[in-house]
Amino acid sequence: MPSIPIRGTLAIVALVCCVPRPTPAQDQAPPCRHPELGHAAFLEGEWQVRVRERVGPGDDDWRERQGTSIWRWRVDRCVMMEELSLQGGPRAYSEARLLAYDGRAEEWDLAIVDSEHGNLVTMTGRAVAEGLEFTSAQSRRGRILLDRVRLRRVTDNELEYRVEASFDAGATWTTLVAARYVRGRR
Repeated sequence: MPSIPIRGTLAIVALVCCVPRPTPAQDQAPPCRHPELGHAAFLEGEWQVRVRERVGPGDDDWRERQGTSIWRWRVDRCVMMEELSLQGGPRAYSEARLLAYDGRAEEWDLAIVDSEHGNLVTMTGRAVAEGLEFTSAQSRRGRILLDRVRLRRVTDNELEYRVEASFDAGATWTTLVAARYVRGRR
């Protein structure tokens, strides 16, 4: 039987015992990090925001606000979060949005809370050609209201955010909020 020189044996032992091997946690991306998250990558960064919004839901009067937004990946790049701050209007306004992809349901989830209303709004959505679109249904004064939020990439340095509502099951939509985001700091 041929013998293995001691140096060869030590080299094999060193490789087996001493070279770090990836653990399963290092070897794989977290389950929440789904390839579909790439559809949200255009949001990441700092933005200057100009918002035009209806004063009231059925009103034709509009007001404008300006401010800043920061979209960042959070929770090991599984969630995108926006922190929005606006000036103008009756008082300062802030809003947080969480955006995630649910690989089990194969749909997007959006959660929004703001300083004006305080309630948490959740929506489900999908990727569309230019960005992401979300909808939710809720009962208002005995009628079903559909809300739709659209995040649309206009260029690498510009995006559009719209909030729309429908009282006729989506046959017609009324724009409640139209915002233009331009990349960069003030």
